[in-house]
Amino acid sequence: MKWLYCMVAVAGMFCTVTAAELKFDFAGSLVGDTPKGFRSLVVGQGAPGQWQIVRDAGPDAEKILPPGTTAPGTRPVLAQLSSVAGEERFPVLLYDGETFEDFTFRVRFKVVGGKAEQMAGIVFRAQDEKNLYVLRANAKDGNVRFYAVVDGRRTPPVGNNMPVALNQWHELKVEAKGNRFICSFNGQPLGNFITDNTFKSGKVGFWTMSDSISYFADAVVIYSPREALAEVIIKDTMKKYPRLLGLQICATPPGQQEPQVIASTDPKERGQPGGKTVADILARGTIYHQWGKGDATVYMPMRDRNGDVVAVARVVLDSFWGQTEKNLIARALPVVKYMQARIHSQKDLFE
Repeated sequence: MKWLYCMVAVAGMFCTVTAAELKFDFAGSLVGDTPKGFRSLVVGQGAPGQWQIVRDAGPDAEKILPPGTTAPGTRPVLAQLSSVAGEERFPVLLYDGETFEDFTFRVRFKVVGGKAEQMAGIVFRAQDEKNLYVLRANAKDGNVRFYAVVDGRRTPPVGNNMPVALNQWHELKVEAKGNRFICSFNGQPLGNFITDNTFKSGKVGFWTMSDSISYFADAVVIYSPREALAEVIIKDTMKKYPRLLGLQICATPPGQQEPQVIASTDPKERGQPGGKTVADILARGTIYHQWGKGDATVYMPMRDRNGDVVAVARVVLDSFWGQTEKNLIARALPVVKYMQARIHSQKDLFE
């Protein structure tokens, strides 16, 4: 996992705490840019949204007044600026940096325009543009609704009629735990809770409809960090083979071109480039080894259930006088077989 500094501040360390916090404050983003780490897509039909950073007084503007001024100060906020109308057009900006299971997601928003529609919302447990949950507020009709999109079709919405003032900041919040969601608007819950079993985990993001012009700020996700399968495999393997001197898994993360260390007994190695040796093993399924002072390292391919090479295991063992290449590989082989037995596909390593 990579932490996005400036734009995203994370409290706590991966896999060492029971809760973490992501803050999307956009303070490190330039006006006119689309925030890094996000992906624009459209639910339904039509063109994607125009997601950019703009400057606005923001929520709680009185707290950020420059010294000696009486007019509200401004700061970067996220805006959806496209005014293209479409009855089935729902622009979404999805955060690609993490997948969440149980969490609390809250965001401040302001609807500033739109002729056909005047809406803003959030999405969560999103799989793609055809499968996700939506919590949205409608300033034109005065209501707040929750619904699911499953295979591109919306379920009947549930929620309350509430005044949603135009050009004013409001808050949407969802608390997701298992199949129960507590949704609220400006601190007021939409009933007791909502139950839905469709999606157990997914991504979060921002949502609008049709030609709605909407601003977003102060988005926060509080969640329980998950251990990727690769990290779990490393821990379990070290328990089974405690005499190993080191262990590492390298693979190419989704959306990237070069392999990197995705799990290791040394946390400092995570995210480092895999190098030419790893790239060659991924391409050809070869085996490498090297001798050190008092130790020896074996690089071996890790295969999925179809026999395809999806990762590389780096096994560090103690060496002894008279040890041969054949013997070294024979010692490393059961370790790698134990590791790859839990891999159905490359995707498993990152989940």
